[in-house]
Amino acid sequence: MSIFDKKSGFDPRPWLKEKTLACLRDAAELVDLANESDTTPWYSRRLRRAASPLIGRLAPMALLVHGAARKLLLFLMSRLRYSPHPDIAWVSKRFLPVDIGANAEDTTTGYRVLYEQEFIERVDALSAQRPEGLALRLIVEGSNDRKHTTPYREETFGYPGARIDGTVATSS
Repeated sequence: MSIFDKKSGFDPRPWLKEKTLACLRDAAELVDLANESDTTPWYSRRLRRAASPLIGRLAPMALLVHGAARKLLLFLMSRLRYSPHPDIAWVSKRFLPVDIGANAEDTTTGYRVLYEQEFIERVDALSAQRPEGLALRLIVEGSNDRKHTTPYREETFGYPGARIDGTVATSS
C-alpha cells in the first residue's frame, strides 16, 4: 500500500505538510544563521548552499496544490534564499503574474488558495514599507505560525498589457 494510492483511503496531505514544514524550518534556521551580522561571508555562502537543497526538498508540497497556486508556492520558496528574513518572501504585485507564468486572475486565485490552506500569510508591517511589493510569510506549523493571523485580503496582481512569452496575459 502506498500513501499516494487514492484507493487506500489515506489522505497524505497532513503527512506531506508536516514533513515539508519540518524541512522549511531547517532551511529557515540555516538562512537565519547565514544572515547574522557576525557570520563570515565564506560561512554565509556555505550555509546558503546547504539550505538550497533543503528548499528543493520542499517541492513535494507542490503535490497538494495545482496550477497557479503551485507555481506561486514554488516561486515563494525560491525567493526565500534572497530574503533577509528566514520565512518571508518579497514579491512584486505588478510583476508576480509574469514571474510565475500565469495571468492576473489565476495568480489571484493561487494566492487565495495558498492563503486559505494556511501555507502563506501577508505581513502588513513589512508590506507597508514597499507598497508596490507584498511580503508573504511561508507558515511553518509549530515554528512561526501565530494565534492571530492576518485576515485574507484580496490583492490586485499584474498590470494591463502585461505579456507572457510575447502574448498579452488575459484570463483563460
